[in-house]
Amino acid sequence: MDVEDRGELAGTRETRVTTTSYSRGQKVAAEVTSVFPFGVFACLPDGTTAYIRRRELTPEGNIEPRKVVSRGETVEAVVVELPAPGQNLELSLRRLQPDPWEQFVQEVQRGDTIPGTVKSVQPDRVFVQIRPGVDGSISLREMAPWPVERPEDLFWVGDRVEAEVTHLNHREQLVRLSVRRRVVRQKKAIEISRTLATSGHADSQPQAADAYARPARDQKPPPARGLQSIGRVLVADDHEDILAPLVEWLQRRGCAAEGVRTLDEARCRLDEAEFGLALVDLDLSGEDGLELVRRRGESSPECRFAVISTPDILAARGRELLKLDIAEVLAKPLDLEEVEECLTRLAEGEESTASRRWTEVGEPQQETAAFDRLAQQMRGGRSLQQRLEEGLRFLIETTGAEKAVFFHRDPAATSMSVLAEAGRLPLRPRALYSLNESPVKDLIEGGRHIFERCVSQGASARFSKLLDLLTFESCIGVPVPVGGEVRHALFLFHRKAEAFSHYRSRDANAVAALFSLALENEAFVGQVQEQGRFLVGGQLAAGFGHEAYNRMSALELRVRNLCDEFAGLIGGDGQASQTGSDDWSGLGDSLQALLGVTLEMKEVVTAFRELSRAEGREEVNVNTVLRRAETLLRPTARSHRVQIIRRLAEQPLTVRGSAVRLLNVFSNLMLNAVQHTARKMEWLPDTLGLLEVSSFSDPDDPKRPIKVRFADTGPGIHHRLWERIFDLGYSTREGGTGQGLFIARSLVEALGGSITVEESVVPLGTTFLVELPVSIASSGVAAPEEE
Repeated sequence: MDVEDRGELAGTRETRVTTTSYSRGQKVAAEVTSVFPFGVFACLPDGTTAYIRRRELTPEGNIEPRKVVSRGETVEAVVVELPAPGQNLELSLRRLQPDPWEQFVQEVQRGDTIPGTVKSVQPDRVFVQIRPGVDGSISLREMAPWPVERPEDLFWVGDRVEAEVTHLNHREQLVRLSVRRRVVRQKKAIEISRTLATSGHADSQPQAADAYARPARDQKPPPARGLQSIGRVLVADDHEDILAPLVEWLQRRGCAAEGVRTLDEARCRLDEAEFGLALVDLDLSGEDGLELVRRRGESSPECRFAVISTPDILAARGRELLKLDIAEVLAKPLDLEEVEECLTRLAEGEESTASRRWTEVGEPQQETAAFDRLAQQMRGGRSLQQRLEEGLRFLIETTGAEKAVFFHRDPAATSMSVLAEAGRLPLRPRALYSLNESPVKDLIEGGRHIFERCVSQGASARFSKLLDLLTFESCIGVPVPVGGEVRHALFLFHRKAEAFSHYRSRDANAVAALFSLALENEAFVGQVQEQGRFLVGGQLAAGFGHEAYNRMSALELRVRNLCDEFAGLIGGDGQASQTGSDDWSGLGDSLQALLGVTLEMKEVVTAFRELSRAEGREEVNVNTVLRRAETLLRPTARSHRVQIIRRLAEQPLTVRGSAVRLLNVFSNLMLNAVQHTARKMEWLPDTLGLLEVSSFSDPDDPKRPIKVRFADTGPGIHHRLWERIFDLGYSTREGGTGQGLFIARSLVEALGGSITVEESVVPLGTTFLVELPVSIASSGVAAPEEE
């Protein structure tokens, strides 16, 4: 909060009045003077200060205020509350906007299927936001066709859902929804749309199994119901008209709540008992409520704190609040719906967001922010070479160096190479051969840092071999250990003497640490990918063997039948019998059938061999790889009654890369999809599962125009886990390895592509989207084929 804000707030206190010429419902124009996480201050034309609560800004009621209005903006609002003594006039932007219910009831009727997002989970129902300002509820019995004992076993806050409207009351603004009916309709649609029984399944990676919103009874429960999981709640407020009703309100919602009126009483209770949350008034009997927060470690270190006060006091003390780990900030007079939303977020296990929302109070240093961005880039998404070059460019920009070079020494060949470079000074490649007798080699072997201010003053001999590589006066060199060994070195150069301060050595060390992590991660990912290739092969081996034996048995039967038929054509004396052309025609049919079985077996063997062969960079047709992946998945998918439908682009979709890697990616995604679709079918035993694989080219995306979708009818993935399921080692199931989706994403990113959860609707299904760069241009988007 800056000086100008404080001046405005001071003026705010002076312009408060106990009587006003304004009336409720009056439309006014107001200029926004301050924007805070809890609400907005505005100034009316006559100088009166008004306050707009967060929930009065939009129909949603919980949008970050700075995303709605900005300082200096003039807004149209309506007066909703006249100022009581010591309070501000209150305005609303929301109430001037069109009633969302009017449009909703005109567009939606009973029986319609509508999308929504889970807003809160209660003991006997979940509430869903259908659109801003319109919510619906799903009762326990309408959540699924199978028994659901607890809503949180199936739905988490933030999950996407589709449900059928079963009751609509405009006057009471009431919508009742049924996911159960939507699942039943999906089941019928799958049965109708089933055209070919080409299934496939596999033992998918277990890491994503529990990330899916499956209805298993043994699933680890997500956030607890209602507000009980917050724990014991202490309310510290010296206003009796707030304290007693607030404690009662919390108790009615299942919280073990109690109240105190003074700071001393609050300290005593926190020393005597364990509390999960304390709601503290900043002005507590003339004392500073923040003192209770500051000494939390002395009494109740596990307790979270939320502060309560009037908007102007909260604004004035913004910098202090920013320094403390405040769970929530609540403005008086309290809006209980807003309080419930805040407490629900805490009960759902979400991290504290109050401090992060005070971005108006202070911004991070520009250099720190740039380093944070670099650290994010080092995590992946691009090739190792690109990441190293980005780090060197960052160092040049930060330190003022003219050249940055990342060296690697091969201990076996005792040769030196440049892995990455940046900057305008040219290198003389021939000099690389003599760097094995230079400070670069000394640094890598000895691990000592180099900081040279002026090479020409007494250090020319020591740096002679390095000076053959490029001309410089100042340099910084730091070792980069990887896996406990030092084989890399990072150097900065400048042609001016004393160009670097020791502070810049710290910059070089920081980037060297990022390089170390990037190299270790690259090596580890390579190992995991190699293991993953055999892991997928091992999981498919049983299915392959089953399919191969079936084909071999069919081949044997065809051959025996052919022998019998041929024996009938050849007489006992070895002479051809006098048979008609029909018999010879039957022999031809048998030969064709024999050829068909042989070709099918060849297809299976080819696909499995492709999975195990050595990698190489080549032009790869994505559709061909998808067909091979489906061939591998057929046996196990058939055993789990999951049908795979291909809808592939007619034109070739070609990338430059490894067919083996793409086959691993597609197989992993299909394995996961089929496995989790089968989980849902355990609760719907008389239904079928469906996995639709489609490919197409998007001319509007020049960077990654090739798209592949994997859409299943499984139980869906909880929205908050859409990214986490790709983390290495993430698995909530005992014995899970957490490798499958991590391997798939890292393989695709190595090709310059990406994998995301494009959509997931609980409990109807999930769509993964793979996006790949193109090496041979394909024009237009062809109509898909259905197989």
